[in-house]
Amino acid sequence: MAFSRRVAGVIAMPPRSHFVRGMVHNAAIATGFIAAGLAIGMAGYHRLGEMSWLEAFYYASMILAGEGPPADPPNSRAKGWRTCICSLASTRFSAA
Repeated sequence: MAFSRRVAGVIAMPPRSHFVRGMVHNAAIATGFIAAGLAIGMAGYHRLGEMSWLEAFYYASMILAGEGPPADPPNSRAKGWRTCICSLASTRFSAA
């Protein structure tokens, strides 16, 4: 056990700062995963789908949120990218 301080036969709880530090650390990791997936999706839609950055953000965020693609992409390269980013999103959901 990482934190075990016995006081009169009772294991004392770690301080509140230990809990808060762990929560902040885990939130930072989760935010990093979400930001990385969104950045990869946006870059692919912008480059392969020839979309504006705002449209790419919309498409990528809809797929990563599990909502599904909003409409048909403008060309076949973007459709292929949608398939790749959907598989990434499904992998992330199954890992959670």
